[in-house]
Amino acid sequence: MLKEQTPNPYYNDKNGKLKQSSEYNDYLNFLRLFIFSDNHSSVQTYGDTIITFNYDLVLEATATIYNRNRAEKGKNIGFAFNTMFGKSNIVSDDINRYFIKNGQHDFFPAIDIFSEEASAINLIKLHGSINWKLNNDNNKTFIVPPTWNKSDTEIRKLWNLAYEELTKAKRIIIIGYSFPEIDIYVKSLIALALNENSIIQNIYFINPDSENAKKIVYRY
Repeated sequence: MLKEQTPNPYYNDKNGKLKQSSEYNDYLNFLRLFIFSDNHSSVQTYGDTIITFNYDLVLEATATIYNRNRAEKGKNIGFAFNTMFGKSNIVSDDINRYFIKNGQHDFFPAIDIFSEEASAINLIKLHGSINWKLNNDNNKTFIVPPTWNKSDTEIRKLWNLAYEELTKAKRIIIIGYSFPEIDIYVKSLIALALNENSIIQNIYFINPDSENAKKIVYRY
């Protein structure tokens, strides 16, 4: 069920071959916002952090294709995410397992997009990820529902890390998040972090529901 509901920037044509959907360029353009230099030897980023409540693999899949395109042009060292942050009770599956590969097109070659190097973008997935499994049970996907109870010690590390990033951010961009009433923990996280942040300059809300965005702004 999780795989079926996961957003997918790719589709299979009538012959079963994997194709990129038109949405792929949207994801790619978003990814490029974090890059200030894409030369022959490396990809250099601004050092931003992405905090997400989504468990899908859209960003990871897009980064993989981005890196594959670099490799085909003979370029070195592609885009990388830091997602695990030393968590010991969770293992990360290869994302190839989550997208069907048919025909001659291989959209997900063995190009590692995960790294703990300083050059990697921090991708903090606060509600888990579809490709995370419990270390002691690879049949269980590690997903945290949007509730107050964040009892797992390893996931709490991510929330603490997100808090630290928010306290030292100069600019925060909130995309598509509607602050649901059930997710009180997120509201507390942001409120406490902003209270400790003395250098914040701007907070932007990007939401197709303009009325809801206005309510959130007025409320906070």
